[in-house]
Amino acid sequence: MADETPQSPYATSFRHNTDPDPFPTGCLSGDDHNITDLLAHYFGCIKFNDRAHFFTDMNPLWRQEIQHRQQTLPDPTGVDSVEKLRNRSESDVNRELERIGILRRTLSANENDKSLVQEVEYWRRAWWVSCERRPSVNNAPPRQNDVATRSQGERYCLEKDITAPVIQFDNFMGFTDSDRRIRGKFPHQKTTIEQLLCEMTSRPEDKLLHKDRHTKPGQFKYFHVPYNNMIWAESAIAQYYGDEMPDLEAMSRQFQRPRKTRTTTLLQERYWRGQLHGNSSSPAHARYMSPTCEVISSSLDRKDVVPNHNITLFMPYLHWDISRRREQLALEIEKIRDAEAENRDAKDGNSANREAQLRRRRTFGHFEDVVDAAGDNGKKMGQPLWRQQIKSPLGRYLFAVADLHEYMTTYRDRKLLRRFLPLNPPIHPRRTLDQSFYWTVKSTTRRDRDQVVYRGTTARAKDFHRYDKKNQCWPDHQGLGSGKKCRVCTQSIRKVSRVVMVDQLWMWILDEKTIITCFPKRYGANKQDYSGIHKAIRTRLESQGSCEIRTVFELAIIILDECTKTFFDQARSPDRQPQIIDEFSKAIGNIRLWDWTAQARKIYAFQGYVDTTDPHVALLDINPEGKLEREVEDILEELDMMLHIANIHQEIVKRFIEQVEHILDPEGLLSNTYKRRGKTESRSRPNPRTPTGNTNDNKKAEFQAFMLVANECQERVNCHVKDLERLRTSARNAADDVGEHLLRSAVVHLLNMKQQQASVIQAWQSVKQSEESIKEGRSIMILTLATIVFLPLSFLTSVFGMNNREFGNNTWTLREQFLLISVISVAVIFVSLLFAFSSWLRIVIWSMFTKCCMGILVRTGIYKASLLYGKGRRQIYSDTLEKIDSMSNGVKDQITREKVKKSNKEKTKEEGTARSIPAFPNALEVIDENDEYKQRRWVWQMSRERDSRESLAGSRVGNLGLV
Repeated sequence: MADETPQSPYATSFRHNTDPDPFPTGCLSGDDHNITDLLAHYFGCIKFNDRAHFFTDMNPLWRQEIQHRQQTLPDPTGVDSVEKLRNRSESDVNRELERIGILRRTLSANENDKSLVQEVEYWRRAWWVSCERRPSVNNAPPRQNDVATRSQGERYCLEKDITAPVIQFDNFMGFTDSDRRIRGKFPHQKTTIEQLLCEMTSRPEDKLLHKDRHTKPGQFKYFHVPYNNMIWAESAIAQYYGDEMPDLEAMSRQFQRPRKTRTTTLLQERYWRGQLHGNSSSPAHARYMSPTCEVISSSLDRKDVVPNHNITLFMPYLHWDISRRREQLALEIEKIRDAEAENRDAKDGNSANREAQLRRRRTFGHFEDVVDAAGDNGKKMGQPLWRQQIKSPLGRYLFAVADLHEYMTTYRDRKLLRRFLPLNPPIHPRRTLDQSFYWTVKSTTRRDRDQVVYRGTTARAKDFHRYDKKNQCWPDHQGLGSGKKCRVCTQSIRKVSRVVMVDQLWMWILDEKTIITCFPKRYGANKQDYSGIHKAIRTRLESQGSCEIRTVFELAIIILDECTKTFFDQARSPDRQPQIIDEFSKAIGNIRLWDWTAQARKIYAFQGYVDTTDPHVALLDINPEGKLEREVEDILEELDMMLHIANIHQEIVKRFIEQVEHILDPEGLLSNTYKRRGKTESRSRPNPRTPTGNTNDNKKAEFQAFMLVANECQERVNCHVKDLERLRTSARNAADDVGEHLLRSAVVHLLNMKQQQASVIQAWQSVKQSEESIKEGRSIMILTLATIVFLPLSFLTSVFGMNNREFGNNTWTLREQFLLISVISVAVIFVSLLFAFSSWLRIVIWSMFTKCCMGILVRTGIYKASLLYGKGRRQIYSDTLEKIDSMSNGVKDQITREKVKKSNKEKTKEEGTARSIPAFPNALEVIDENDEYKQRRWVWQMSRERDSRESLAGSRVGNLGLV
């Protein structure tokens, strides 16, 4: 993909192009670009034929760079600096070529992975013999190159493939260790995990991590293990003290307990494994260390006068990763857990079914998802239909190469998870934001794809312009011309889906002279990880100078500062780090609440009749508001998660500063002096190279230097919390405060507004309908008037048209008939119109009619008789009720008397068999027949007595039967 100008195959330079590019590109681009990563540029932008001469003097790129540095830099040693850069880059390229050769041989020897390499070779040969090959590559050498001949016979070793950075200081100055096991220069020195943790030497003091190596005053070291591997952390601390690998589980036994060492003292239960969450049955992302910061003494003698101040710190922090790689590693973790379950339960097929199920759920949104869907092993897993439909050998070859490259990029992480994930103690894989909060949920794939950052960095199909197949053109690209880029399509195609991750910082400060940290980096190779935490630490130390760090605690606060601020850094980096604040601000700004008001406004503005069916449907449809509510809740939930982690940063940094203050100033004298003088007087750093000869002055300078960096870190963490709270407040502006701190979502308010608006439209429609009714009433009135006019005429015409003696002799002329009919009709019409339109006339006529009728009734005596002898409506009703009650009471009295007589007869018959019970022989005489209440009460008493006698008789019969 390099430039093919006839001048040189290396037309790309280190410098910026003179013509401003609205879409700046980097390495791995087919366009002219600036070199941001020499390693990526060598493998992705240089032709295969031109690689052999890239690092030689034949390449004009190096001569141009020498001239550029000599002209622009005051240092005349431009030749030496460029030569060092070329040698270092060539060494990195050779090392990467060796790694590629080892990985290809390793994958080819593996039964599960060899199909990836075989597929690349098959389609490479198919493309080579096809007609698609351009004439310019006819003379290209065969595929077997120097990659295949490098490191013949060497097998892949995980510990050799993982580098461990080393940073050392001597007398407050960073220095470069000349040990052969460490390569590079300060602060970019590195070693391997094999040499750091697995080296076998006869003397423990010769190990890189040992505490007695470089023990001069003023020397301190910093070692970093780039994974949260508990086994490696325990091994590193054991290497530091020169102890054997500790058996921490055996330390809790009552019998045959191992010997206590400094390693087991430092890694005691409550400060190490006791802080571990999750177990073997919980999901892998449920493993994390509780946030803590404690001071521990590793001294075995409790009477030790000088305590060993060791600090143990665990803290989560925010970072990011590419979604595609994270999903691949999540699938790998799921396969490992399934294989582990198969070994335990002796079952088969779970892993393949689970993997196939996950692939079916995967969607295709952009090119990276397409490459991801190709699978880790295309031939084994089966390829999707669209992949099988590709007929071009070059296309299949490119996809096969992409699969192989993708697998090789993440092979280190896969190998690490396969080895250490099933062990106890395990490795802690990286977690997404939702996994860190919902750590009991087995899978958070859908939640991760709902992240604000994921949605903001993912290219959708609607983001691209469409190709018109019918007309065979791009309608939206008409005015671009040849060679120009479409801004929309270019920005969309460069989007890479990213997600927010929550990583862990494990840090031990040992004996106030050594720091050991464990925190992960992004998945994949990431040779130039510009947003990496350790990269940021090295860059900061390099920019500050080598004489800025006075104590190991100052270096530790720098590590804390970079962990808390890298994620929120607004400076754009070449590795596509998401701008979190910007993404959330855009997500909050894209919330549209009142789209439906435009339709309502059009309805109100329309003067005539308008169909309101569509607005009613829009107002009654709450699905858009449901999506809006979900989006608002997602934003608030993610901000709450991030704010929770930022608050943990505040607490951990505060506790760390307090504990270091107690270590550096146990009596509190320097702290009081620093507080009295204030922060403004301590902004200038003391010169560490100036020997004072006074121990108190040195301690004071160390304390001031630490407090300066610590205060800056604390203020920066507070700013991050404020930024998140500001975003949270902006999101909360979409909600209403109700009552006592009860929040009601703005979507609920919006739904109420929609309902009210629907009611308003209905009322407006009712008004419109009433207006139409009024218009119809006026039309009916006109028809009524016409009827009033023509009805008398038609009536009289029909009367005079009858065949009778008076009107049937046909002696009247037409004039006479018209005259008679008109006079009568006009009179009737006039009277009708007066009654219809004159309310006064109606009232007058009604009053006259009422007075006449009343006068007639009074004079004839009818009204008086009705008052004397007539009953009112209520009186008639009450009399009727009284008669009904008297009739019903008579029937009831008769029934009561019959029951009394019947009960007396039964009483006399049962006196011989039952006990003597007081009776009422003259019950009818005692009870007044007219007293209804007494009669009913007596009947009730008699019924109770009868029931008791029957039960007594039954019990006696039962007793006789038993006897």
